Amino acid sequence: FGQISTEQHILQFLLDEITVSPFSRVLQSLSRNNLVAFSTILNVPFAHVAPNYFLRKRIQEIVVEIINDDNLLLEEDGILHKLSDDEVLETCAFRSLSTRKGISRREMM
Repeated sequence: FGQISTEQHILQFLLDEITVSPFSRVLQSLSRNNLVAFSTILNVPFAHVAPNYFLRKRIQEIVVEIINDDNLLLEEDGILHKLSDDEVLETCAFRSLSTRKGISRREMM
């Protein structure tokens, strides 16, 4: 198996802990380097120069937005099958999941 990058490790760790209250505690425990790495994954602008409190707040906002979006998708019965390939790719990109154009829906799942 390939080596897992620090950013992937941080992302997996945070996703494993993902309820808002415990997630806040996890964010508080992250070092500056980890905050910057995770912010970079989530495309937070100016992550390298932004203060820690801003990065924590922005990461939490993005994660809550993803959770809410996922809950909406789950509530909408069968909506995942109604999404176009581009919408699926966009949804994956929003979650910082790597995607590539030109793959079939079957390959995505």
